[in-house]
Amino acid sequence: MKTTELFVEQVLIGFLVLLVAALVFWVDVYAFAARRSDKSIDVLVTGGVLVGAAYLIGMVYDRIADTLLQDIEGHGRLQFALSPFKLASKKIRTAASRIQDDNDVEVRVFALTDRKDPFEEGRYRIKVLSNGEATGQMDYLRSRLRLTRAMATIIPALTLALLLGLDNGEAGAWWTFAALSIPIVYAATFLSKASRWKLFARPPKTNQHRKVNEYIGRLCMLPNDEEIAWRPSRIIAHDEIWIGLAVLTLVGFVLVLKTGIYELLSLVVVGLALTIVVGWTWWRISMTFYAFVRDFTELNKPKRS
Repeated sequence: MKTTELFVEQVLIGFLVLLVAALVFWVDVYAFAARRSDKSIDVLVTGGVLVGAAYLIGMVYDRIADTLLQDIEGHGRLQFALSPFKLASKKIRTAASRIQDDNDVEVRVFALTDRKDPFEEGRYRIKVLSNGEATGQMDYLRSRLRLTRAMATIIPALTLALLLGLDNGEAGAWWTFAALSIPIVYAATFLSKASRWKLFARPPKTNQHRKVNEYIGRLCMLPNDEEIAWRPSRIIAHDEIWIGLAVLTLVGFVLVLKTGIYELLSLVVVGLALTIVVGWTWWRISMTFYAFVRDFTELNKPKRS
């Protein structure tokens, strides 16, 4: 990926973070801007400082967003890796189940005792890097992944910050609580992801075969499981990110009720909807990325003579 494109990407992410702070303290920011000189040199200096700050903040927040969504990304990678082995019932086809269901010839057998990685993403990426055009496509997808990931994680904060900016002190002491909830919720969610403390079971890496087998069993994806059929929401919903989203949404609702401007409830709903839509977009781009690197490698295997 070109350095200029990466720089612009990080600056965009950084400006989203700065926008949150600007909206929360909108009155102070507006007063500060009004006192600034209109001289071109002052405008250039201020703009340069903002761009530099946005770039540095963007680099840091990109890693934070990656940590916030790492478990959901891990579930997605595992589901993609296991998809070639899934029957219509979402069960994993094993050597034992192959005898019972011999009609689905397109589904491969997943060997529970084999230690083969079902999705060697590192090897796939290295293979893609050997081709210039394929590398460009991979960088394009990764850029979209980073941008949508950042947007999906920052929209809840932007929504609440916009409500705080429009509040004009009507909520009283609740304004301070709502403003503090943004860094507190993000910090708590980040620490729960980055630390060893676990509220929910983390998804294993695809090369951790024993843990992958346990993961399959935990989701009732084996043919001999008698429990309810597995649904993606059962495991993806088990993540701290949803708790953080619920808390910020609830704070937004209470803030609107405190101000009495009930029309702003639509803003909370729109913010929640945008978060889900952008998150879904990030998920779909992830699946496209996995399919691209895997299919490129599979299609460019040396032909056996």
